[in-house]
Amino acid sequence: MAQLIRLTLVLAGLAFPCQFTIAANGWLLRPVEFMVRDGVGKCHLIDAEGKKLPAAAGVRIGPGTALATERRSRFELEFPNGMRVRLGAETYVKVDEFLQAPVASTGAKREDRKEPSTSQAALSLRNGDVFVELRELAIERGSSFSITTDAGVLSARSGSFGLRLERSAKGFALLTLRTTTGSVDFEPIGGRLLTIPEKSERMYAIEPTDGGSGFRVREFSANR
Repeated sequence: MAQLIRLTLVLAGLAFPCQFTIAANGWLLRPVEFMVRDGVGKCHLIDAEGKKLPAAAGVRIGPGTALATERRSRFELEFPNGMRVRLGAETYVKVDEFLQAPVASTGAKREDRKEPSTSQAALSLRNGDVFVELRELAIERGSSFSITTDAGVLSARSGSFGLRLERSAKGFALLTLRTTTGSVDFEPIGGRLLTIPEKSERMYAIEPTDGGSGFRVREFSANR
């Protein structure tokens, strides 16, 4: 099991709080930057204080940053563990965490099927659609991947899959999960953990409760 530790670095008399994780194999995982690989249209980078900056190919980004694409836009993110995340139009996603152990070589290569070192990634999707290509993670060494949505949490160890979250003006939302290669695990809010097999689709409706003080999640079928 991974162990979370917090350190305070003192540089030039100033204290900088830092957060690291010790993975199951003993490696110290540290926050690592990722990169905007390419894109079409407009995308904004949003920091913890809400400040917006334009995104462009080649820009390096740190964990904790959110990205918001505009209409008729699409962008792709590339991570040092070989993971790629494609953002569709009008998408808002945040990279809550990306930690990785030191890499002995230059990093992941296109033909590699496994990640180069232990990593932990946590994303959250507020709106729009993302498509993820994930190298095989070393789960036994403490690696992990998850995406949190209003409907629940998806986790995976390899493969390619997409999520689309659509919202209406009345507070309703619909989450669609599609797997292309490999399976994923999904735990809907208030439900049980289930495995979605390869080349499958699941839909979940997010409905406000009476008074709008909360919401409920149920699996949705177009035939209902």
